[in-house]
Amino acid sequence: MRHLTRMSRNLSRWRGGFTYLYLSLMLLCFCAIGVKAADTNGSVKFNSGVRYSQWAINSRLHDFYGNQKKFGFDYYDNNGTNTKTVTWYKLDGTTKVDRSFDYVAGLVGKASLEAADFYENFEWSKPWFYAAQGYATGTRYANKNMTLDNMNAAKMYFPILAGNLKSPEATAVANTAINAVIEHMKTYNSTYVIGSGKNALNSTNANDVQKTMFGGWFHKSTDYTDQMWCDGQYMGPALLAQIIKHTGKTNNISDNDWDIIAKQFSITWAQLYDKTSGLLYHGFTANPGDNASTSWAGISKEKGIYHSASFWGRANAWYFLALVDILEVMPTNNTYYNTFKGYLSNLAKGIANYQDKGTGCWYQVMDKVPASLTGNYLEASCSSIFTAGYLKAIRLGLLDKVTYEPIAKKAYEGLVNQFMIYDNKDNSTIQLVHSCTSAGLGGKDGRAGNDDYYLTGKDASVVTSSDPTSQYYYTEGKVLGGFIMAATEYERAYQNQDSKQILFARDLAPSYDFTTTAGKLDATAYGDGNVSYQWYKDGEAIADATTATYTPTESGKYYCKATANGNTITTSATNVTTKSANTDGEQTPSTGSKKAEFDINAFGGFGSSGNKVDYSVTITANNVTITAIKDVVAYGSSKGCRVNGTGSFKVTAPKNAKITKIICTTDKSSIQLTPNVTSDKTGIISKDITFDYSKA
Repeated sequence: MRHLTRMSRNLSRWRGGFTYLYLSLMLLCFCAIGVKAADTNGSVKFNSGVRYSQWAINSRLHDFYGNQKKFGFDYYDNNGTNTKTVTWYKLDGTTKVDRSFDYVAGLVGKASLEAADFYENFEWSKPWFYAAQGYATGTRYANKNMTLDNMNAAKMYFPILAGNLKSPEATAVANTAINAVIEHMKTYNSTYVIGSGKNALNSTNANDVQKTMFGGWFHKSTDYTDQMWCDGQYMGPALLAQIIKHTGKTNNISDNDWDIIAKQFSITWAQLYDKTSGLLYHGFTANPGDNASTSWAGISKEKGIYHSASFWGRANAWYFLALVDILEVMPTNNTYYNTFKGYLSNLAKGIANYQDKGTGCWYQVMDKVPASLTGNYLEASCSSIFTAGYLKAIRLGLLDKVTYEPIAKKAYEGLVNQFMIYDNKDNSTIQLVHSCTSAGLGGKDGRAGNDDYYLTGKDASVVTSSDPTSQYYYTEGKVLGGFIMAATEYERAYQNQDSKQILFARDLAPSYDFTTTAGKLDATAYGDGNVSYQWYKDGEAIADATTATYTPTESGKYYCKATANGNTITTSATNVTTKSANTDGEQTPSTGSKKAEFDINAFGGFGSSGNKVDYSVTITANNVTITAIKDVVAYGSSKGCRVNGTGSFKVTAPKNAKITKIICTTDKSSIQLTPNVTSDKTGIISKDITFDYSKA
């Protein structure tokens, strides 16, 4: 049986001597328990009229995860005033941690700042800038743990310095941080490199292959001696390229910084690029052995192999985007320009060959489909970063538009369809799931760098929506930053050529359940000039429904069209189920409804006049049952009854049926039960009560 049950309790308490049956029933059927999408974990479906960068940033800028921490930037208003502080926690959500200079938070900050820069003419983008600036200003670049990863967070300072909203404090902090990074890179380039005094290799004991690796930057200065990873090329050399652009000098850390950048990529390309697949292995070590940190190298047991065994998606993605970012700032007449373009061309071709034909996305282990590798999955972060890289490279003229535009467009739509879901707590916001939390090589956990590790490794858990209680149910910062970059590039190319084209800030969910309380549909759009709206139900325009929001009063399929400067966009259609009665007091019962009528005389069975019922008494008609629970006062067969104190009724319809209308007929008039119903001052309900219900 489907039950519509609400206890009136305090709300049905006697007021002024009278609380009435129809008030109790009103509370029973219309008490709010919150409005949510019926498909709470459903995927968002791509709509070309939606600005997904805006939706993603507004949803997750203050709440995302990474590196075993729960992140989030503070809230700011359009004027740059901090309105709410966000506390950082460990993954348990209860143990507080200090804010740190972290590459995941830095990536989200950089991506959000670049989006804010593109949309600087809109007021709604200003809080993005202020939020990221607040993090960048309040968290200082530290001289400890000089990893390439954390150096990368300094990239967020460049859009701050280029922005019109920067504060004097942020300017000072940014310049200080960039200068500190330059000094650290000098140290890195002289100390933490293959063939330096920090390892066992030198010109006398190294073989010819190892000598070609000399000068390569360790992935980390301490934990990963003699190792170079694809990840590090995005974190370190690509940052140095941006420093060159910022300072206007090519001798920031050496006689020629471009020589240093080119060396890092020539070494990693030689060791990691696989001509057969067109992909890159994750990393290599110049000094493989049997210890925990290097046992993954040469896993095939072939002589002279120094790299890991598998093609991890995000490793290839970092390298790919690094090439694009470097070529963006490298002069076309630079000695190394064509070499880098060649790297990009070869890798772009290889990555494209492994794009999933159905979804447009890429797998965690790139060269194997689930049929050949059980447990392999489409991975969100690499798919997002690949998409951003393709779109940006096309925009810059680095990749052929005819060849790669279809790949990039399909990929972007796939990001939305595959990885964007409605938040299970709030259907106005989204989560981005199915990202690999982390992956590395060696270390104390013996990370093997093979297929099995990338799918089942201790630190390589996948962020999924299958378990809402899981600590990994939330948006991981690496996919958030990657998605924002991809979305901004897509919007720049195809939706916002002038950054002013009308677009929705979010889309409608597939369905809404407003049966317990009325709810609004929101189709707010932003564009250049005034925006006009028109809502539709079941394909027909709704009279006077011409604002950004609409409160449905009838079940049906709804959508909205928004227009500005001759451009019209349309939301996705949504199936709405409304509550039993609407605010106007009218609702037509669903087709095929049945009627159960209770003559008021029947309530005399609840007890003698003036007596209370403190036990359940049930009346049934046509399969609809009304039960007086307790504290119901009978007034006799001619006068009906009232509800005292915590008294209440339970109304029950058959299985797969729902109550659609409740009518209370009094001596005075026919009253539809609504939240605005006026109490009958006589306290007498006479005639009958009608329940309409329909099969679901």
